[in-house]
Parts: sequence; structure tokens; C-alpha cells
Amino acid sequence: MRSRFDAVVELAQLSSNKVNENSPNGTIIADLSTTNADAGDTHTYTLLYDAEGRFALNDNQLVVGNGSLLDF
Repeated sequence: MRSRFDAVVELAQLSSNKVNENSPNGTIIADLSTTNADAGDTHTYTLLYDAEGRFALNDNQLVVGNGSLLDF
């Protein structure tokens, strides 16, 4: 019996990991990508914690949710 989790999946890779203070809403922080050896598989992303609205997902992009909250 094979597990439904038998494929080795490399977790999402970020193209960047920085964002400027007070960036406009929707500013792209990073593109997400996933590598999977199983051809034809599709992937979805879920943001488990948005830092109280500071961040959001737009398809495969991590974006600024509410830029006014990015006040360092």
C-alpha cells in the first residue's frame, strides 16, 4: 500500500524575503514555487499566519496585505 504522501515535495521556495516599510497593499514580496517529482501534480499554497493582516497570498505570490501595518 502506498501512502498518498509518497512524493518528495520540496517546500515552497521564496524568490525574496524582504519588504520595505509601509509598502503599498499588494506589493509582491516573493514568488512561491514548488518542485515535485510526480509529473502533472498541482499545488496550492495556504498562509497559516498573516501577521495580523500584514501579509496575504495572491495565487503563488506572497504579497503585502496591509502596508500601513509594516511600520518597523
